[in-house]
Amino acid sequence: MKQAFKAFIFDMDGTLIDNMGFHEQAWMLFLERKDREMSREEFEAKHYGTIDEVVPRIFGSGLSSREIKALGEEKEALYREIYQPHIREIE
Repeated sequence: MKQAFKAFIFDMDGTLIDNMGFHEQAWMLFLERKDREMSREEFEAKHYGTIDEVVPRIFGSGLSSREIKALGEEKEALYREIYQPHIREIE
């Protein structure tokens, strides 16, 4: 009888992949494109948790869930664009 195993990786960022610098780079560019000035210190104080938690901390608590999702997806698309050239197969 074959035994099937099911598993999933729920958080690779900073755990299995050293990509946190790329996320920070994407955030800084994203904020610049949105005309949001923010010091590194202020960004670091607000940048924790999920993207759905981070976006309102940075852009204000008056955002709708749709706006939060759209901003989060836009930032993540920028991250993927920046990180894509660095993706390498594991040896």
